[in-house]
Amino acid sequence: MVEISTKPNQPAVRMDEIGVEENKTRTIDDFKHQLYRGFSRPNLFHVDFPSLNNGEIVYYRLSCFQAQIPGNNIATTEKDIGFRSVPYQKIFQDVIFGFYVSEDLKELDFWQQWIDHIVNKKTNHFTLPIKYQKDVVIRKIDRQQHLAASWTLHEAYPKQIDPISLDFGSNDTILTANVTMAYRHYTHEYEHKKNQSDYQPKSILDFSKESGFFDSFRTEEPKTESDILRENGIRRGFGRNRRRGNTGGAINTVPEPSILT
Repeated sequence: MVEISTKPNQPAVRMDEIGVEENKTRTIDDFKHQLYRGFSRPNLFHVDFPSLNNGEIVYYRLSCFQAQIPGNNIATTEKDIGFRSVPYQKIFQDVIFGFYVSEDLKELDFWQQWIDHIVNKKTNHFTLPIKYQKDVVIRKIDRQQHLAASWTLHEAYPKQIDPISLDFGSNDTILTANVTMAYRHYTHEYEHKKNQSDYQPKSILDFSKESGFFDSFRTEEPKTESDILRENGIRRGFGRNRRRGNTGGAINTVPEPSILT
C-alpha cells in the first residue's frame, strides 16, 4: 500500500483512506467522461446594446466580433508589519468590444454619437449620467445555441474609441473598431443553476451561521480604550510608584538604590 506524508513529523496517509485507488491507470475515456458536456467555445456569444430596434439589435450582434467577460478584482491595503492586507473596495475594470465596420461606417457613427451625447462637442458641457448610461448584456451560448450564461453591465457608457489605422498596404483586411466601455457594476446569471429543481441562489461556499464557517473567528466585542487602560492600570501604577520612589506594598519589592555621597 502506498503511503504519503503531507507534512514533516506527521504520520503518513494511506491512499485508500483519501479515496484514491492504488495503481489505477487513467485513460482518455476517464477524461472524456468527466467532461462529457464538452468545452466552452469563445466564439459563441452575442452582445445586446441599448436604444436599438429589433433589426439593429441583430445587426450589431453580427458586427460585434470580440467581447470580454468582466473580471473580478478587489483592491487591498498595503501589507503591514505582519504581512497582512485586507480588501477595502471592489474594482470593476473596463470592457473592450470589437466591431466590424461596414462600408458606410455605420458602426463608428453609432459610437461617436453616443460619446457626443455624453459631452457636447460645441459647449463641452456634460450630460446627466441618467441620460447616457445604459445596460449592456453579454450572452454566452453553447454549441446547441442554448444560453449558458449572461452578464449585464449596469449603467454602461462608451469611454474610448481606439484610433483606426488606414494603410495602403492593408488590401485584404477588414476595417475594425475597438470600443472601451465603463460601467458601474455587473450582475451575472448561469443557466445551469436555473435548470436545477433544487437550486437555491447562494454561493458554492456556505457562509451562513449554521455552517460554522465563522466559529473560528473572534465573537467578543472589540475592546475600548478604557478597557485597555484598566487592564494596564497595575503596570502603569507600578511605573508611577517607581518614579516616585515608592518601595512599599506588594507590587514593588525591590528597593530603590541609594545615592552615594
